[in-house]
Amino acid sequence: MRALQEDKLVPAAQLNAAFVRPKFPGQVQFAYYQAGMFCRFIAEKHGFEKILALLAAFRSGEKPDAALERVLGRPLDDLDRAFRAWLQPLTAKPMSAIDLEWRKPRPRKELEAEAAQRPQNFFARLQLARALKDDNRLAEALGHAEAARELFPEAVEAGGPYELAAEIHLARGERDKAAAELQRWLRAGGHDPQIARRLAALLMDLGRTREAAAVWEAFLYVAPLDADLHQRLGEFYLEARRGAEAIREFAVVLALKPVDQAQAHFNLARAYAAAGRRPEARREVLAALEIAPGFSPAQKLLLELSQ
Repeated sequence: MRALQEDKLVPAAQLNAAFVRPKFPGQVQFAYYQAGMFCRFIAEKHGFEKILALLAAFRSGEKPDAALERVLGRPLDDLDRAFRAWLQPLTAKPMSAIDLEWRKPRPRKELEAEAAQRPQNFFARLQLARALKDDNRLAEALGHAEAARELFPEAVEAGGPYELAAEIHLARGERDKAAAELQRWLRAGGHDPQIARRLAALLMDLGRTREAAAVWEAFLYVAPLDADLHQRLGEFYLEARRGAEAIREFAVVLALKPVDQAQAHFNLARAYAAAGRRPEARREVLAALEIAPGFSPAQKLLLELSQ
């Protein structure tokens, strides 16, 4: 955000250099942000097919500058001006809300005075919400957390306004509103697996299993090696009688070499049985019993498969 405030955007012709020869601390991370927004700009103003055309041009060895001008049909200087004009209204509100000097902890009285004088100060509102929550002044805390979220909707990191507002709702016994807040976090681009896991668990507690599964499915792309995630999805698919998907998830769990190998083989056997694939189910249940001969649920399944 500081780089935006200091107008450190680089021309499209220099964007690649920002990754390999950064000129200020944090420029590599900022270059990722700028490149992502530049792709979004191209998709919105020229169509997503132009992104694909540019990828094809880069693959064929065409230089980025020439490819951009040819594919988009406009000079680079014109492209840079159009990108800045497109980006400015998108970033104006959060840029005015972010004062990095207020990231450091401040006394509550100082936070209250700043929030009253400058209600658009994101960090002051967020810190004040946290302080009021700790004092059990939940209604006031929620107001400041929601205000912080509106000031900077992109703040989806852990400890941000979405998570804080959800915690306040839970403290007030409002589980449905807490779930709605975390779903809002997800739509805003939240990608922390721990927060997603809390959202899914909350939805399960509320009996909204399909929505919980949708959260797990989305986070397979974020945490593909999370065995617990695959386990939970496998159980959901099994209960929903979606045998093929359950097989996929339990097979992944087994491939990740969990501590309880017998249970992993047994779960995969259950999925194969649900899908009507009895020979594979028998193979997996025998593998479970080879590891744990006294595993009674596996013994019972083997008996059912043998009848």
